[in-house]
Amino acid sequence: MKTPVEFFRPFAYKLLPCLPVNWAHWFRNRVLLRHILGKLSINCVLDVGANRGQFGTLLRGIGYTGWIISFEPIRASYEALKAVAAKQQLWRVFPYALGATNEWREINVAEETVFSSFLTPRKESQVRFPTNKLARKEEVDVRRLDCVLENCLVDISSPRIYLKLDTQGSTSRSWKERKPSCRGY
Repeated sequence: MKTPVEFFRPFAYKLLPCLPVNWAHWFRNRVLLRHILGKLSINCVLDVGANRGQFGTLLRGIGYTGWIISFEPIRASYEALKAVAAKQQLWRVFPYALGATNEWREINVAEETVFSSFLTPRKESQVRFPTNKLARKEEVDVRRLDCVLENCLVDISSPRIYLKLDTQGSTSRSWKERKPSCRGY
């Protein structure tokens, strides 16, 4: 009679090439995220820099069933994100970036949009990541979170929020130049 290890070993050898290179970290991170969301009774995830919905899809894949509120300012990525979210329940998307001031800004859209940033890509990063090259510039809407949060959370009772930030950079203006309130926007 085969032991469980002997029985499963052939399957493991077939499965290993399909796992990510750092599969232990990949698995641990998902287990940890699921544990944190459950332990803290999180029912609303703010996904800032949502791109095409990769993180939201990961959340659904680990069993998260609460609200996802995604923010993505780049037009093409926002449209892809909107299509992904439309197939799910409890997922809202907003077509703007979050920042220190309410304004319109020019963003550098990279060949691979996950590298897009308000900052210009450095030469060193373009060597390591060849798709981190400027494809175009796009004017995007930037909003302060405190100005939009109430609207984003409409009909979500007692939100327990988890904030996920995945942004590639922004320049910060001096405090004196910032608009301190949401008024006048």
